[in-house]
Amino acid sequence: MIVQDMKSQYSAMHQQTSTRDHIICSASGGSIEDPRLPWLEDVPDATFSSSCQFMEQVWVGLNNNRTPRSLYQMLIPLIQRDTSIVFTHGDALPKNIIMPGGLELYRRGHSRLCIIDWEYAGWMPEPWEALKATRLICDRNEEEWYRMMREVFPDQCEVLDAEWEWRIQTTKAVAGCLYLAGFAQSGAGPHAAIVLAINDKEGHMFHIRIDKGTSAWKSDFRAQKIDSSISLISLVKIRDISKGAITAAGISEILKTVNVPSGGETGECTKWVRNAITLLNQKGTVTCTSLDNLIDEFHAFCAGNRAYATTSKYPNVMTSSYCA
Repeated sequence: MIVQDMKSQYSAMHQQTSTRDHIICSASGGSIEDPRLPWLEDVPDATFSSSCQFMEQVWVGLNNNRTPRSLYQMLIPLIQRDTSIVFTHGDALPKNIIMPGGLELYRRGHSRLCIIDWEYAGWMPEPWEALKATRLICDRNEEEWYRMMREVFPDQCEVLDAEWEWRIQTTKAVAGCLYLAGFAQSGAGPHAAIVLAINDKEGHMFHIRIDKGTSAWKSDFRAQKIDSSISLISLVKIRDISKGAITAAGISEILKTVNVPSGGETGECTKWVRNAITLLNQKGTVTCTSLDNLIDEFHAFCAGNRAYATTSKYPNVMTSSYCA
């Protein structure tokens, strides 16, 4: 019932607004600002005149040497496809679907499903709605929402399959990039650390941990396995290699001055990481536009990544929207 209602509403909106010549832009006609495309924040006028131009930004970086040939051949036809431009909601997530009066009234036909929060609405290529609706999915074989969205947007299944392959094959740690790392642990939140990637399989980690002998926090700068780690679930990129090379020795020299909290209270690792990023920001190693938003982004990302706490899954990777 929910699937059919969503399908009906989104389909009607897309059909009524479908065009071939509308500029691709936000609802107000300005630049696109969207967490799925954080790299557009550096573009002065992030609007596009064609679907092809926009889709090149969705699956960015296909022309680099790391892109598998099979993935390139899968995505290029979809990028070059001349699709309709439609008005999109741009945030079809469970939190934005409500039923006034509750589920029971809705099931009895006395209430209508309502789509809320139109912050990311705009004029976009038709596949965009389905791509945004599934962007937070961690395991498409286990999550009901992913199956539902394939039914809500049945014409976009080919695009969703390609998107999944792109995520699997390209969202790995990149040598020389700096990450805010989240580790699964018992308790309310993740253990936080900073990782400088050596390659996509290992890196240098900077964090604090509880000393077993004293039960107090202590600095711990060491090698860290990225691939096949049972506890590393999240990597949020806070500095790209394109900003210039940095070394583990250089990071260590800066972070050894960060105060280590006394005692052994839980949650101190996040406070230490906050202070570490503040110092890295002051030194020009990272450029963080909002530390509070970065930490909130990190915790929200980690909260959805518990399924990655296994050696059979690579940690989920994203680029922060708050680090240039």
